[in-house]
Amino acid sequence: MAVILGRAYCEEPHVTFVIRDERPRLRLLSGFFRVAIDASQLRGEVHSAHRANGVALWIGPGSGLTIGRTMGSGFPSISRQLGWASLRLCIKLGLHLDKAHQRLIQGRHWYLLALGVEPSVEKERLCTTLLEPVLSRADAECLPCYAETFNPKDLSFYKRLGFRIAGSGKIGRSGPDFWALIRAPQPVI
Repeated sequence: MAVILGRAYCEEPHVTFVIRDERPRLRLLSGFFRVAIDASQLRGEVHSAHRANGVALWIGPGSGLTIGRTMGSGFPSISRQLGWASLRLCIKLGLHLDKAHQRLIQGRHWYLLALGVEPSVEKERLCTTLLEPVLSRADAECLPCYAETFNPKDLSFYKRLGFRIAGSGKIGRSGPDFWALIRAPQPVI
């Protein structure tokens, strides 16, 4: 699962901002996603496609887990591998996203930590399938969902699932743009 997420995120704007050197990027991402998978298994849910070609990592309501805390749990191994400049950018990114998250949504909610599929598969259909169990559960429990994206191409996908843009910003002066998304609970039919 960590390798799939690493391949899916390898060329994303926030990843190339933090890990500029292409050679170690996939290896470092796989290590980061191993930490994220462990965090999601402990404090949320992990959904994978039956062909193991896609993964969704969710943090559950009330867990208090953030990107910063997720990175912190794997900090010793990640920090040694990243190098000082990339580590500073990673911390900056995590703090910025955590601050936006805390400002934009209060109370119990589901947090989509990561969503990725193998580049060779039909992305939208598989991503919808991976998200559906938690979206349905959130609707049944009348809980909102929160997500971020750094890719403007993803905005229409999330909109079709009921997410709306709740905020946006830029990481530093030279960093990538991002969008924070919230999905209100949908009526259960």
